[in-house]
Amino acid sequence: MPVSHGNEHVRTTTSGPQPPAVVCSALTTRRHVVIGNGGAAVSAIESLRRSAPDDEITSVSREDCPAYSPVLTVYYIAGRIPYRGMFLCGADFYRRLRVTKRWGQAATRVDTARQEVLLADGSTVPYDTLLIATGSTPIKPPIPGADLPGVFTVWTAQDALRLRRALARAQRVAVLGAGMIGLQVINALVSMGKQVVVVELLERPAAQVVDATASALVERRLAQRHTELHFGERLVAITQEGKRKRLSLASGRESVVDAVVLSAGARPNVGLARGSGVAVGQGVLVDETCRTNVGNVFAAGDVAESADHVTGLQAIQPTWPNAIEQGRVAGNNMAGVPVVRLRHCRYNVFTVQGLACASLGAISASGDGWREHITQSPEQYRKLVFRDGNLAGAVLVGDVSEAGVLLSCIERQNSAGESPGGDGGWGAIAAPFAWRWY
Repeated sequence: MPVSHGNEHVRTTTSGPQPPAVVCSALTTRRHVVIGNGGAAVSAIESLRRSAPDDEITSVSREDCPAYSPVLTVYYIAGRIPYRGMFLCGADFYRRLRVTKRWGQAATRVDTARQEVLLADGSTVPYDTLLIATGSTPIKPPIPGADLPGVFTVWTAQDALRLRRALARAQRVAVLGAGMIGLQVINALVSMGKQVVVVELLERPAAQVVDATASALVERRLAQRHTELHFGERLVAITQEGKRKRLSLASGRESVVDAVVLSAGARPNVGLARGSGVAVGQGVLVDETCRTNVGNVFAAGDVAESADHVTGLQAIQPTWPNAIEQGRVAGNNMAGVPVVRLRHCRYNVFTVQGLACASLGAISASGDGWREHITQSPEQYRKLVFRDGNLAGAVLVGDVSEAGVLLSCIERQNSAGESPGGDGGWGAIAAPFAWRWY
């Protein structure tokens, strides 16, 4: 039976084989431990307290500060928000929800047999249910010079603080990587009037989330902003040259800059799960309830790997909305409220120098039964991907106003999209947006 909790779409589990349940008694106070303190963790804590008002909740975090959003760090770097604007909540949030804080102490091991978490200081935190919401860590490529002063990552609040201070003295800045993180860093730097040098190993920007046509539009927009672009190039060394850095590329090209930002992707923090009995793939493997193979251990956010209902493949969905949704689902199930996520797929909505882009579900047709419908103008691009008559994905550039409607169709497997006729037999959803009204 469908149930809606605000922006969260879940349904109660009513039939079929179920994972081991978290059984709650009205006479028993249960101990819930949340490792990590990002969006998924905060969302889970809110759901836990709402559904289990008398239970104990403990927050374990390596950092000694309230939750913040890595997505907002680039806005702070660019001066668009104050330092406190990166934070999701203040200390009063944890007091109000009666959360015991074990901050400034990294969790070093999870003992699922004894049901306890070992901290760096040697102390242990017992639990009845556990949420692993440890997020991810920026990948630092094994490049000579990557550890030099003036080479930065952008992930934590402290990363953002250090980079912003350094940028006050830097005019020419290199960005290694042109994926989702790198593009947002580029946005921030250009808005600050910096000269930007982009080095990307892949042949095009945003290659993992949009198709080649969309990438070409993104690249053209970057070139219009007078950025120095090196796609399909490998950085082989960073060397100190006075107060500046010299970048040496595999092609033999070189560039001298004042600072370097590494944005070559991120790796899920699965270390706690390894060796604990919790199943791990690329991330911590979870089902539609965000439960792992260990019945009272859950995972959510950038560390969790679950089934993509469009592709059918296991995948990590490192987006903010996904972290919030998974946190809510995990928190409810930890409290003994059995809910599952509805169909879901990967999606990204982002802007590159004022050019809006969206990627939803499958970005290309991939076999029998798949079709693509494309409309394009010099500044806009729209591709819809169908599988067996159902909308399975979309790529939008320029006008992304349909993204929400299309995502809903994809996740609900709306069959009203493509008519069963031959070529040209597309239904209303395949027509350009300007031709339609609802």
